[in-house]
Amino acid sequence: MALGAAYADDGWVFAHGDGRHLHPNVVTRLFQRLAVRSGLPRIRLHDVRHSAVTAMLNAGVHVKAVSERVGHSSTTFTMDQYGRVIEEMEDQAAEQYAAALDV
Repeated sequence: MALGAAYADDGWVFAHGDGRHLHPNVVTRLFQRLAVRSGLPRIRLHDVRHSAVTAMLNAGVHVKAVSERVGHSSTTFTMDQYGRVIEEMEDQAAEQYAAALDV
């Protein structure tokens, strides 16, 4: 806001203070350094995206909301990519329901 019209708001997730985009390698290297410093296993930054989708689905977030959040072209694409997660959730739901019925 301090830059006013000089701020280049191009919608980048990772940007310099003036809004210009950061080169992806800069973000990747920073992520890797922070992960190592935090004692986390070495993973690709893109893997965090998969973890986020899986966590949202496991938390019961509707697949439409997840699909839109991550920019998938359709819920069909999301289901194709993460169907195994949803199948596991359905199995777990069936087990919980059976337990509730005391079967």
